[in-house]
Amino acid sequence: MAKKILIVEDEKALATVLSLKLRGAGFETEIVYNGDDALEKIQKGAFDLALIDIMMPKRDGFSVLETLQKENNSTAIFAMSNLGQDEDIAHVKKFGVKDYIIKAESSPTEILDKVTAFLNAK
Repeated sequence: MAKKILIVEDEKALATVLSLKLRGAGFETEIVYNGDDALEKIQKGAFDLALIDIMMPKRDGFSVLETLQKENNSTAIFAMSNLGQDEDIAHVKKFGVKDYIIKAESSPTEILDKVTAFLNAK
């Protein structure tokens, strides 16, 4: 059974590239482009992992993570952002994310490698 990954990314080109890369490796993916849709999908669906952008429209990633934590949602989360400051990373990690990916410093292949390693270890 393929592992299910939710991609939450408002940059449609990046979301598509990540989806194609992950599907090519045998994962099942869904894409949403804002925080409201992300919360709805995660609350309804059984995802093995969600890749969540921090800066996005309607509801940012911080708010999504905070809501999921309050609900004790068990979906594993990788946060993705171009915010690389220590305080941003520390703030996101308070929500129990499994990894913090700085998009500008990570290729889709590197992201796939992190996802694969994490899901294979689960």
